[in-house]
Amino acid sequence: MPEVPRTRSVISLKLGGPTIWTRLIQFGVVFLFFGGMIGAFCYAILNGENTKHEGSESVIRDASSNFSVFWTQYSDSGECINIRQPNKTKSKESDEPPPDDSPGKKFPSYWYQDNDEERLIYRTDPSHVAYVYKTHTFWTVIDDAEVASSCKKDSSLNYTGFIERMGLYKMYNRHSEIRQLARNAKVFVYDGEPPSKPLRNDLDLPLFIRAYADYETGVLRGFDTFYGIDATSGIFHTQCWFDEMKSNKPPAAAWGTLPSICEN
Repeated sequence: MPEVPRTRSVISLKLGGPTIWTRLIQFGVVFLFFGGMIGAFCYAILNGENTKHEGSESVIRDASSNFSVFWTQYSDSGECINIRQPNKTKSKESDEPPPDDSPGKKFPSYWYQDNDEERLIYRTDPSHVAYVYKTHTFWTVIDDAEVASSCKKDSSLNYTGFIERMGLYKMYNRHSEIRQLARNAKVFVYDGEPPSKPLRNDLDLPLFIRAYADYETGVLRGFDTFYGIDATSGIFHTQCWFDEMKSNKPPAAAWGTLPSICEN
């Protein structure tokens, strides 16, 4: 029987080039990858000034180059001190200063500010609390127990005007350094603009204002107000400091503290 010749068939497995659809899918994946990276980077940059923490209403801002007091924040445990100019006319026969010639008198203060609603409650001195609203201000006179004995409405002093008369309306960054103050707080230092009118008619006109923004949160930590040695009140320097200032909305109960005599 004749031998049947064997033949070998070679099968060529040649891979075809990528199709246009494959290329489009590849480009799409690369585009999404780099787009996500760029988006995350931009988000981090844009949120460098204001960062809202999850589970909290606290908003953190960067106050290293720009700072404004127009911000929602509050502190119920502040402290202020009125520093008096030494009495130059005291008797030379006695080395003891008179009772009203003390270098400074401290008093508790508080600051409740809702910038969205344009309202502020601030104890300005030992005997006055200001309830500031969008269109007017109530001035209450209080005793040592913080019981209001009288209330006067000032329709010419609104929320913006109140902050302006405090010298905190415009803040200037003339100090690039971070300062460590006596209360162990890192702050950015800003200078205010002296107002053209006093906060109240019976007060002196500030000549120089300096404010302090918290290094970490950007809230108002305190301010110094200088009136000069010729101030009629005898107070040439007032300093207020709010150790526990929070970048949160004040408790709702704070707005219910307006004395009833102001509503009559």
